[in-house]
Amino acid sequence: MKTKAGLLAIMVLFLTACGSSEQKPEEQTVVAKQAEKFILKAFNNNYVTVAADFSLVANEPDQAKATMFEKVDKGNGTYGMKTAAAKFVCDDRAKSSQLFADRAESGDWETFEIISLDQTSVNIKTTAGRFVCCDPGKNNILYGDRVEAGEWEKFSLEQR
Repeated sequence: MKTKAGLLAIMVLFLTACGSSEQKPEEQTVVAKQAEKFILKAFNNNYVTVAADFSLVANEPDQAKATMFEKVDKGNGTYGMKTAAAKFVCDDRAKSSQLFADRAESGDWETFEIISLDQTSVNIKTTAGRFVCCDPGKNNILYGDRVEAGEWEKFSLEQR
């Protein structure tokens, strides 16, 4: 009996320290608890890569060929996304908010909020308040220009 009471006390302490597993609407902007390094998979079941012109495109079916990104904490629940080539992803507002991985430093246009939807899906939001989209009508190129998040704006953060 003593062991059961001790286990119950440990479980209560653990749950209290970790908080509730229920997400309130205002908590949906909590950053996904994935690893600091990740690959992105779009709704079309293709992985995101950096093209020759540095644009981000979800066109790779092979997980091993996906571009690896690293979350760089910028505070206030926002992140820079850095490639292995040490370039930051940018929401280039001078180019219709198309995403490029060509910036040496991380400023406002290179800052994103990663919003957990469930255990596997996230939305990515720019500092302009727009959602990142994999647009099948534009060759699956990523744009940070959507007012609302639907299926095309869902991504999975995976480890390789």
